[in-house]
Amino acid sequence: MTTQTATQDVFDRVLARPTLRDGREDLQHVHLWWRAPHQGERLVQVYVNDQLIDVSDDPAQRDMLLLLDRTQAQRIELLAVAIDDRDARWRPHVDALRCWSPPVRSGAAVTVVRDEAVAVDVHAVVLLDDAVADGGALWPADEHRGGFGALFGIGAFGHDAATGPGAGLGELGMGPLGADGSAWRWRRDRLPPGAHTLAVRLQTRDGQPLADDSMLYDLDVDALPREATDLAIAQPFTLTWQ
Repeated sequence: MTTQTATQDVFDRVLARPTLRDGREDLQHVHLWWRAPHQGERLVQVYVNDQLIDVSDDPAQRDMLLLLDRTQAQRIELLAVAIDDRDARWRPHVDALRCWSPPVRSGAAVTVVRDEAVAVDVHAVVLLDDAVADGGALWPADEHRGGFGALFGIGAFGHDAATGPGAGLGELGMGPLGADGSAWRWRRDRLPPGAHTLAVRLQTRDGQPLADDSMLYDLDVDALPREATDLAIAQPFTLTWQ
């Protein structure tokens, strides 16, 4: 099979719409559909806010269900990729995304792997421009500390007794080797335009830092256009806005 580069040119139309549950819109699920007559044998990668979150299973597939927080603004993009090497279908190609040209950055996100070598009452603090932006317990009350553990299979399905998530229900790679786990995450979608610095600090419950702040990166935030107002539809079908 001839290698095909990652592309967005094959998509004629993409539609993301809410799903219904008990007659009401589900705020956590989105039905994604696309039309791509020239997709060929490519699979489709789905990106949300420039992060690869899903990949289609078959070149003939034209829709999927996404788990998203619909209370927040989400930017969805599709990318058709070759399937010569199926193990590489989860390799992100962020540089090939061009729905926003030039690329736009309007926020920032942090992911911290919970290190079980530190105390259970450790707090993670996000520093934005050297000021505390947010934070919280690395292990809140609803977060398990262990993984598969010595009692694997003894507890309820998906959870080991006296340990943590089991049966692969955690996030792969987000816990100690051979164990399930989940990451501590922070995200802010709307940051003031301009240059910013972002760092993470681990500290004790009384505010004492455990180590030097971990500088993640410097970032430049773009100014987004203001939201449309005065949306209206006139006969026969004319959409207007300001």
